[in-house]
Amino acid sequence: MYADLYELQIYNDERCIIIFSGKDKAFYAPLGDKEYALDLMMSYATEKSMPLVITKITEADKEFYEGRGMLCEADRDAFDYIFRNSDLRDFNGSCYRKQRNNISKYLLTMQPSYTTDISEHLEACRHFTEEHYAGTDVVAPTLRVLDNFAEFDFSGGVVWSNGVLQAFNIYEQVSEDMVLSHVELTDNNYRGVHAYMINHMAKNMHLPFINKEDDMGLEGLRRFKERYHPAILQVKYKATLR
Repeated sequence: MYADLYELQIYNDERCIIIFSGKDKAFYAPLGDKEYALDLMMSYATEKSMPLVITKITEADKEFYEGRGMLCEADRDAFDYIFRNSDLRDFNGSCYRKQRNNISKYLLTMQPSYTTDISEHLEACRHFTEEHYAGTDVVAPTLRVLDNFAEFDFSGGVVWSNGVLQAFNIYEQVSEDMVLSHVELTDNNYRGVHAYMINHMAKNMHLPFINKEDDMGLEGLRRFKERYHPAILQVKYKATLR
């Protein structure tokens, strides 16, 4: 999705998959044979005369890298925000008062509906993205997801009001109890439309958790995600050679 933005290069063979970000000058935690992949990453770093940096390392893999002489430090910018579906479905409690109020105000002036037939409205979603997010780094990755929608097991929803598209989301199931949210775009001229979309997105899911990924270190995005009160901040680590 963000291949161009992060200048991603991908290596894969029968034993591992390695991703390198040219923008960040860092590897992402590899998939497959970690020992074998680490040797390849070290060789590449040596060849390019660059420090070896590996990011997005999970708690489960932290010990492996520390045992290979690497220093692992928590990387707050890479923490995943994991939400209980029931929290977003119900918006109960004082912590969700703002979301409930925003939805109430939104419903005073709009007559929205949420549909899950997003696959029939991909072109409308494309036009929406280009119109409302022109000039941002959101456009290219979102269009890539829309263009390849049929190639993956994606689901999603669209918010309509009087026949006008006001928001849409795209997600996929990644485990037996979790979906991963890839895209959540709204027309920000309508206050409350995002809370409405998230609420109905949750109501149309039947898995207990939603992973909304990290905040990329963007302060505004961090505050926005924190307002929805994640159940878990999944720690990720950055490893460097000692």
